[in-house]
Amino acid sequence: MTMTREELTADLRATFGSVPFPSHQGLRGAMARDDHASDSEVASITADQDFHGEWWQIPREELWECSLALSFLDAAGVWFYLPAYLEMALDDVGKRRLSVLQLIDTAIDDPELRAYREERLCGLSDAQRQVCVRVLRFLRSQLIDDPSTQFERDDIDRALNDPYWREVSPS
Repeated sequence: MTMTREELTADLRATFGSVPFPSHQGLRGAMARDDHASDSEVASITADQDFHGEWWQIPREELWECSLALSFLDAAGVWFYLPAYLEMALDDVGKRRLSVLQLIDTAIDDPELRAYREERLCGLSDAQRQVCVRVLRFLRSQLIDDPSTQFERDDIDRALNDPYWREVSPS
């Protein structure tokens, strides 16, 4: 049985619940890493400029404006922001802007980059990994087979076929 977008949203919220904000480095702090900011500068930016609250309260504009940060998040940051980006993806499927794939794509040929991506996902429980797979499968089912969605389809298929996600048996 395929879940609806509303059911998946409820599933995300129930499965992830309240996740602690990564006070050492939020999205804006992580973006500062790209400019080689020091740890104290990142902490200051995170304290002063990042959205503080529950992951489901983060404004979509904030998630979009800060998508560069996804490469610089550590495991605590991924754990906090992943459900927000998954929920946003449920609304953005087919619009060629599934930023969440930067967080969950482990199907990478470079062994060091693959290890880094998997390490950032290490805090996820089995139930959280299962809901990630359910969302990926839903997203894939919503994409029509035309050239405008080929990139998204390929990325989702690659992720779902990767051993890291394939070994998850969603209920």
